[in-house]
Amino acid sequence: MSYISARDPSLSKDYSYTKVRKNLAKHYDTCEGTSKDISEETVNNASENNIVLKSVENLGELYEIENDKTLLCRVPIELQHARNVHENESITRTFKFSKIIGPNSNQTKLFDEVVKGKVLEFINGSNCTLMSYGASGSGKTFTIVGTSEEPGIIPRSLEYLFRTLPTLPEVPLIKPNASGGISYMTEAKCLKDKMDRQILLSKHTNMDCALHKQTYKAMQERLSNELVGLIDQALGPDVMLNVWVSFAEIYNENIYDLLKPHPCKGQSRQKLCLGNVNGDTYIKGLTSISVSSGLEAYLILQYGLHNTKYAATSVNSQSSRSHCVFTLKIAQASTTNKEEFVSVFNFCDLAGSERIKKTQNVGDRLKESNSINTSLLVLGRCIKLIRDNQKLKTSKVIPFRESKLTQLLQKALLGYESVWMIVNINTCREMFEETQHVLQFSAIAKDVIVEQQMLKACRTKRVSELLDTQIDKMNVKELQEQIAFCQTS
Repeated sequence: MSYISARDPSLSKDYSYTKVRKNLAKHYDTCEGTSKDISEETVNNASENNIVLKSVENLGELYEIENDKTLLCRVPIELQHARNVHENESITRTFKFSKIIGPNSNQTKLFDEVVKGKVLEFINGSNCTLMSYGASGSGKTFTIVGTSEEPGIIPRSLEYLFRTLPTLPEVPLIKPNASGGISYMTEAKCLKDKMDRQILLSKHTNMDCALHKQTYKAMQERLSNELVGLIDQALGPDVMLNVWVSFAEIYNENIYDLLKPHPCKGQSRQKLCLGNVNGDTYIKGLTSISVSSGLEAYLILQYGLHNTKYAATSVNSQSSRSHCVFTLKIAQASTTNKEEFVSVFNFCDLAGSERIKKTQNVGDRLKESNSINTSLLVLGRCIKLIRDNQKLKTSKVIPFRESKLTQLLQKALLGYESVWMIVNINTCREMFEETQHVLQFSAIAKDVIVEQQMLKACRTKRVSELLDTQIDKMNVKELQEQIAFCQTS
């Protein structure tokens, strides 16, 4: 639900869709399915899953894009020794997806065909989760973040979002809370939020703000000619609208706030815990910052990326060592009818699956690899059990609680929000086995039927929300002095 009604500008607002809203399921009851050879590992078109091929040479040696939904994979001869394959025969595997973006395509094509529609749904009140998955070094972070020449999914989404929304106030009036409702901002809370934002964007941070501003402006120029959503009817003066962002990482099965500065030498980072209300898992104490422009959100994104864990391995010189979740929230409330709406968009950059044999990790890198592989293994088990329960009509317990990652993704995987996966693969010969694991994982995910479930009514107040009153009791004058210090220093 949303007070905003945005549409794609290519669709005429005068066209009526009421005549096409018809359930056609009964007309297909007599359709017969077709069977395929059991040697083909085929993926059904059940849920929204997309695959992105990393641009490398010799694509046709092992892989061939048959059409925009079919990928053919030829098993190398040296890997066929364990199979009963006769001489001069070969094994070809077939994978089908809802969309394949080839190596010669750019980020614009990926965003327009895969992501833009989801951002429009988010603006109109739907919850969405995007996951970027693949082996180490396959280009996941490039897909999510990109560069100034080729902006990734998040910068394009930010530009699309804030160019579509009406002008937002610099001072937030409402804020999403853990129960899924809205908290109204007092003067002290507004000053606290402004101080947090000033600290992140000030020169006291370790990032080069001038460089990131220049990069974002260059991206804006590149994206200035691209169409954004249109809002046919302006919001009334009684409607309050604010956008909030947060950024977290899961490192060695511990959750950290990426919008908190690193502690001094000798001190450890604060570990965050998970909470649950009405079946919705959230991160306790995670920093949320209000933003009124795409530039502010982008600078906060870069601040968080600076705090993420990266390290060099034999496979990837800049390998992400943690799962990262960048979250956008749109909060809406009306003073007239007292209705409140919150929509959420989660961008999940999953760390790459790794084989110790290839990465040759030891020490901390080995521990990180084990944590990454374990969480991805649990994610795969959860998705497989969801698929088995649907196919076999069973009710086996799904082990969401065995990993922090699957606990955060539980709501999406169970169908309470729109979820889809962009799978990046590295098509070089040396990464063939890793790529096969990625494709097989995606095949299971593709086989899951995600049906939208109705959310239960949420409690508007929680005991933990009473802690927010501590901010109200703070000295407003003291907060104003801290903000002035950040601005002048």
